[in-house]
Amino acid sequence: MARKDDTFSNLSKALDEEFDYEKEIEEIERQEKELEARRRQKELEQQKKQEQAGQTEEKKNQKAAAKRPSREQKKEAEWLGEAFDPNAESPQPRRKKSRKGIIALVIILLLLICGGGAYFYKMQADEKAVADFEAKVASFQTENLDDAQLGDKKEYFDSFMERCKEAIDNKDLDTISQLNKEWSSMEQELTEATNGKMAIDSFVYSAQEVLQSYYVTDNYKEAYDKLIQDMNAAKDNNQFEKISSLQKSLDSLTTSLKAEDLKVVQSLKNEISEMDLEESYLTDSQKSELKKYAESVDKSLGEGNYSEAVASLNKWKSSASAVSEGIASKKAEEAARAESEAEELRKQWEAQQAAEKAAREEELRKQLENDDKSESSSSGSDGSYVFADSSSRYLTESELKGLSQDQLMYARNEIYARHGYIFRDPALKSYFESKSWYSGSVSSESFSSTVFNQYELANIKLIQSLED
Repeated sequence: MARKDDTFSNLSKALDEEFDYEKEIEEIERQEKELEARRRQKELEQQKKQEQAGQTEEKKNQKAAAKRPSREQKKEAEWLGEAFDPNAESPQPRRKKSRKGIIALVIILLLLICGGGAYFYKMQADEKAVADFEAKVASFQTENLDDAQLGDKKEYFDSFMERCKEAIDNKDLDTISQLNKEWSSMEQELTEATNGKMAIDSFVYSAQEVLQSYYVTDNYKEAYDKLIQDMNAAKDNNQFEKISSLQKSLDSLTTSLKAEDLKVVQSLKNEISEMDLEESYLTDSQKSELKKYAESVDKSLGEGNYSEAVASLNKWKSSASAVSEGIASKKAEEAARAESEAEELRKQWEAQQAAEKAAREEELRKQLENDDKSESSSSGSDGSYVFADSSSRYLTESELKGLSQDQLMYARNEIYARHGYIFRDPALKSYFESKSWYSGSVSSESFSSTVFNQYELANIKLIQSLED
């Protein structure tokens, strides 16, 4: 019995520690062999004792059998009133054989011993089967289920483990046997769930990396958020069977996002191209910075990273906008400076024109005074002009306003007189024939205005506009 307690103690200790199956099986087999040897030893000792007891019993029977006739003879003699001689010869009773009973008893004892041993062995085997199964379940739970993300299949494994626990608690070997038969199917379910979890995790990770390369506009924000939500739900619940449908949704969304992103990229490029970035106004550092932005955008587009391309374009646009504002400011300063310089030049020109006008007016005044003197003292045979240079410059309205109607008439007609025009008006004919420079040679019918140059034509027109 002490050996049985040691065996159970060892089994209990094995359950608390990490189970070494091979070592434990070897230990159980060793104990069973030792127990069998003890059992055989006890059987031999018991058989020997039984044989000795049988021999003693046989001797007692023999003595009793020997005494029985003497007693019977004595009683018979006393009943008959005869004298009894114990030494008289009497017929020896026949010796009975009792070996069959002894053998039967031995067999019964052996059967009892064997039955007890078999029962003990069965009990020990049953305890071992329960302990082995419990260790198997505990190991499987710790190594495979505790940290596993089973999703929708968690309920299946929880139910299976609960059945295992109940069978262990109840030491229900039939249920344990059935569970062992179902074990391979359960492991296949776990393998499928584990592989599925790896597949859905890998898909979601890859999909998220793909989506990160796109710039999500407001037009596709709802579809983008829904796909992310669906993928995370499938991942959390280990719904790996949804990978195919999620892949279709991903392909459709990325196609739309790509087309939308290309529009955004082109729009940003157009905005930048419309900015005033005249190279002559850019510093070397500004040129380098804008060039880096352009190269970064081209690189991102080449790699299909539209999100990064849009981000670079927005930075490029912000930098270009600041540069453009700086250029606009510089140009405004230059325009203001140019306008100021132009105003200064205009004022200088007006001052010069005013001075020239004053000089001409003074000259004209003196000429008119001389003309008046000449006309009053003689028949006017001098060679003076109203405007001696009217054929080589443009006259101004301001210098003509100071003249009388007659002087305006003379000034206009002296342009004709220079080309030999023969006047029919007697007053004009007399006036110009008094000039030393006049020589009439072309009649009014033959005269053509094509002989006038640009100054003469303009001056004739201006004088006519002032004549009433």
